[in-house]
Amino acid sequence: MRPSLLILLASAAVPRSLGQSLSLRAAAAAQRHARHQPGGGHPPDERVTAVLNTFKRPDMLRRAVEHYTQCDVVDAVRVVWTEGGTPPATDGWRIGGAAGVDGAPRVQFDVLPDSLNSRFTPLPALRTRAIFAVDDDVEASCDDLALALEAWRNAERTLVGFYPRLHVWRRGRLQYHSWWYVWWHGEYSIVLTKAALLHKDYLEAYTRQMPQPVRDYVDRHMNCEDVAMQFLVANVSGRPPLFVRSSLGDLGVVGGISTRGGHMVERSDCLNDIHALFAGSDAAVVTARAKREVPLVASHLVVGRAGSWLSNQPATWYEFLASDLPIPIPAQIVLALLLAAALLRLVYECCCGSLRLGPPRKASSSAAASWMPVRQSSPEEWCSDPASLLPASGAVRLHVS
Repeated sequence: MRPSLLILLASAAVPRSLGQSLSLRAAAAAQRHARHQPGGGHPPDERVTAVLNTFKRPDMLRRAVEHYTQCDVVDAVRVVWTEGGTPPATDGWRIGGAAGVDGAPRVQFDVLPDSLNSRFTPLPALRTRAIFAVDDDVEASCDDLALALEAWRNAERTLVGFYPRLHVWRRGRLQYHSWWYVWWHGEYSIVLTKAALLHKDYLEAYTRQMPQPVRDYVDRHMNCEDVAMQFLVANVSGRPPLFVRSSLGDLGVVGGISTRGGHMVERSDCLNDIHALFAGSDAAVVTARAKREVPLVASHLVVGRAGSWLSNQPATWYEFLASDLPIPIPAQIVLALLLAAALLRLVYECCCGSLRLGPPRKASSSAAASWMPVRQSSPEEWCSDPASLLPASGAVRLHVS
């Protein structure tokens, strides 16, 4: 049986004590209770700043601002405004709360140059260490964002995101692959910054310490700023990213960059070119390891709530269409399989009641048939030592009950 069809538990990764374990169900209940308390129950530095990337999509921008200001873990929303002119007034927008703690504005526009690099510009007066870099067409639920933030607190020096990708060596070149390869191989080495958490220090490092030729490359190609950030973070931390399993709303898939022809070739070129720029740089932020080899680190770890095997799916179903397949399958067959899977899920939900309103039910043992090597663990274990959490030779199956 392929490793990607097993739930693996590294023998070295043992919970410190049962008393320290935190139930995800209890945590979710506490978050729901805190949402109704003044200030959301979170001090400012335990929250996250949502940094919205937008460009000439006013309706999506308004929807995103209104959504993220409703999340109790969001301290403020900063909009990266690169369109020129005056940013729109937010009068009439349904913003959650007139101001944050200490009277800080919940929504601010940062007027910056028209460049993809601007999304990683250090912003003044940030009150949180955590930054949620997100496109205006991506909607992560408040609960999913809270889960990702909890994971990030235990791995502050890496990227934590919702869209996993994988790099592989083939014929002496780096190749970029999307969801199908992540699923097939059961590992990933990149998370896209269209929806990812990172430490605010990486904004400074990207803008002022990363090799200038890398930023110039991003400007010339109008692409690959997310690959550059992943290279930077992996180079500095030596750690893999963290993939958070979720269900996102992605309103910009149709006609987006990732669905057009030649996208995988362009992204593979990004990997090879940025690797060469890092390897040939004398910048202080570039480690000796990055000069010898690709700094990207692969991981098998998936952060997510316990659930049935039907819940083990990408962040959006569009990932299936936007991804490259490890084997050639006609698009008609892919669509037929997706429709069959959707029908199966609907029948399962109607007959078994796996999804219903109210508190989550206890996960069934069918979670052991996971599509990916998911290790279910308590939040306090997440990435305390990422290397120790990877499947080892002594790995065993873990049945979730």
